[in-house]
Amino acid sequence: MKYCATILLVLCFFSCKREVPDYPETIEPNTLTLQTGQTIIKMPVTGQVLSYSGDADFFIIAEGPEIEMRLQAKSFTHSLGAGNYFLYCCENEVLEKFSGGQYFDGIPDGTQNATPREKGTLTITNINSQGYWGRFTFNGQNAAGAEKEFTGTFRVVY
Repeated sequence: MKYCATILLVLCFFSCKREVPDYPETIEPNTLTLQTGQTIIKMPVTGQVLSYSGDADFFIIAEGPEIEMRLQAKSFTHSLGAGNYFLYCCENEVLEKFSGGQYFDGIPDGTQNATPREKGTLTITNINSQGYWGRFTFNGQNAAGAEKEFTGTFRVVY
């Protein structure tokens, strides 16, 4: 009898369907979270475009009191929106607004399909009728030539 009860519990456990949310609950709507070193900054998305007729083009602007960030990315293979993108010339930048802050511009990293490419990646992990979300890594260079890496997540809700 104990054996049957154990089997019944195991079957019940594996047959239950786990609900997976259709959006990441950890990212606030219309927010970009940026991390550089140990510093994490959340800022509102102030502009965005995701166009996927033919090639997929992505552009997002986020601005807070400490930092303004612009990312522009393209994909020739993800015309339905979700997938891996590359950062392309020339709108990728981070402006640190605090005292002693700096301006970091995208670093050239060759080409992809004859399109100038910059160091970093962007992935739109999901897209649906309510919006899209993903993550990025951006490498920028200041006027003195020092490089800095910025990583983060974003979520846009329509």
